[in-house]
Amino acid sequence: MLVYVNNFVLQGANATERALQSVCGWIKFKTKEEFNVDMLKSGENYKYGAITVRTFCAVAMSPKMYAILLTHPDHEINGRFWETEIGIKEEDGNTKLSILLKVNDISTQVRGNVITTRPLLVKYLFNSRLLSHNTVGLKTTFLGNEKDDIRGLKWEIFRPERDYPLVLVSYNKNIHSIRLQQQLIGLAKVVSLPQDIDDGFMESELGQRYSAWDGAVNIIQPLHGGETPRNKLVLSDTIEQWKVDNVHILHELLSLVTHTTNGRYRKEHFSPTDVRAKRQKDHRLELIQKVESLTDDSEYKELLEEAMRELDSMQEASSAEIETLMTKLTDTESMYYEAESDKAQLENSLLMYTAKVEHLENLFDGKSTGIPALVKGKELDLYKDEITGILVDIVKPAYDSAKQFSRRKDILKDILDHNSQSEHKIQFFEELKIELKDYRSLTPKLKEIFSIANIEVVTEGSHNKAKFIGEDRYGVTFAKTASDAHAGKNNVATIKDNLF
Repeated sequence: MLVYVNNFVLQGANATERALQSVCGWIKFKTKEEFNVDMLKSGENYKYGAITVRTFCAVAMSPKMYAILLTHPDHEINGRFWETEIGIKEEDGNTKLSILLKVNDISTQVRGNVITTRPLLVKYLFNSRLLSHNTVGLKTTFLGNEKDDIRGLKWEIFRPERDYPLVLVSYNKNIHSIRLQQQLIGLAKVVSLPQDIDDGFMESELGQRYSAWDGAVNIIQPLHGGETPRNKLVLSDTIEQWKVDNVHILHELLSLVTHTTNGRYRKEHFSPTDVRAKRQKDHRLELIQKVESLTDDSEYKELLEEAMRELDSMQEASSAEIETLMTKLTDTESMYYEAESDKAQLENSLLMYTAKVEHLENLFDGKSTGIPALVKGKELDLYKDEITGILVDIVKPAYDSAKQFSRRKDILKDILDHNSQSEHKIQFFEELKIELKDYRSLTPKLKEIFSIANIEVVTEGSHNKAKFIGEDRYGVTFAKTASDAHAGKNNVATIKDNLF
């Protein structure tokens, strides 16, 4: 199972040697044994108890390449092994380093979740100031509370050239933004939102899909050639549950990021297999050069040239096969992303239809006797038990005014006994009165209350408009900010008259 892949461009004088020294320091930490650069360049294997270190190098010709494969068993789960591949390539004075972390289980009997972690070597590289200044996520971005800051964030979200995820972090006591960024170096950029950010303006600029508040984290992917980036919103309730379940929050967020970056970075990773192939190619090229330098037109030279041509043909065939496989991999990934998008749409549809089924089940629950008193027309409930509630409101005064002991009185009483007022409506107005008592501006809490009655609030210029979701015939317009202390009470009355 692939856990973590990352690729870095290194900077500074002697970057390759310094990178090799950092790898040696990391191996020393893992094995608790001495390990030096010469051992890394040896191409030999080393055994330290249950830990195995294999080294590979191809340095006869440019580019110079080194690879290290460290394998060790899991300390807690029997039958699981961790493998860390490190590749270093130097070409034209530039050095790149690639890291791949994966787990191998000896059978399907191995049980236990895999925790995504950032390899410690990344910290070594960061502390040594080896990472290029263009590396994604070297520093956490702390967003200001000005409107231009939010507009700038919007520009970054929809910037076509952005090829890394943005991780928006609203204030949450369980998340340390700087430590999260350290986990995501080279993979994503963390944007820490101020605690007192204007939620209303943020939503009006970014849209609800790309906003984050109340301790939520929003992971926004690059456009990948599309018009709207995909995103993953992690609510504060989910993060709090992680804490209760003893799930490492930063590692879980890292896992959500690597789930989308591993596929891309794996293509750029250079593994021990690549280094071995490079070493064989270097050796073949050296032989070809030696053949070309021969002056004796002997049969041996002719046979050797024929062998070299055959090797070149095999290499070309292998390269063509690899290219075909890479193309299939790219196509498969595209199909995967499309399937994920379709899955999200289907899940939303499923939730909608499930809610409708539950609504219908509630309507008929416990009503096996009697027949409907009225036949409904084309109008549908805009929130649970809306139409029934309106009819109950109308029947009550008719019941109060009906003659005592009359048939009319008994029928109206029977209807009232078996049809109660909508609890959603009662709850809605109780909470709305409290929230609008000191109304100043639209808040996330107020939006949540409106959602009880299936009402959404949209921004129209300098005003907000409350309307039922999917129904534009009815609406109430009110100011974004209150003009006086009575504005909230007036809004409650207006909403009640126009929408209920």
